[in-house]
Amino acid sequence: MYTEKTRINNALHKAWATTKILFYEDDEVPEYHKLNYYPYYYGTAFDASTYDAYSLEMIPDSLRYKGKIYVLISEDNGSAGEYFAAMLSQNKDITFLGKKTIGAFGQPLIVRLPSGIDVMINTTKTYDFRGQDISSGFPPDYEYDFSEIYKINNPQEMLRKLIEVIKELENK
Repeated sequence: MYTEKTRINNALHKAWATTKILFYEDDEVPEYHKLNYYPYYYGTAFDASTYDAYSLEMIPDSLRYKGKIYVLISEDNGSAGEYFAAMLSQNKDITFLGKKTIGAFGQPLIVRLPSGIDVMINTTKTYDFRGQDISSGFPPDYEYDFSEIYKINNPQEMLRKLIEVIKELENK
């Protein structure tokens, strides 16, 4: 299971912090207060949320593919595609190639402005199975711009070129 944390909005804790920040000197505020209430004021209070997901331990070894797997990702991947990459990251034999994904993990908080524009605010911190923060996007193991290869109309030629690039990146 990978870790996902969600931002906590507690108006009372934020109010306690606001009072101390606005009306007291820093040295007058107990450390306990700073540690427990200031994060609500600064928007850095997060709590772990549970997410039941499949993990490799749930699949018998006899049914697991044992070869290398290469997954192409880009800034066009978001949401479910990113969750899929995060799920795949638990397998050490998977290599991610391309560009960092867009960073659309979690359920966004949608704020509708009077102008009619919807602002989406990320509400979670998400970590992959390697423990790296992927909240702002899932990074590839090898960065590469595949845009020219994607323009190739012949599927066999495109695959040949992708294999060529993969071999080149693996030999670095």
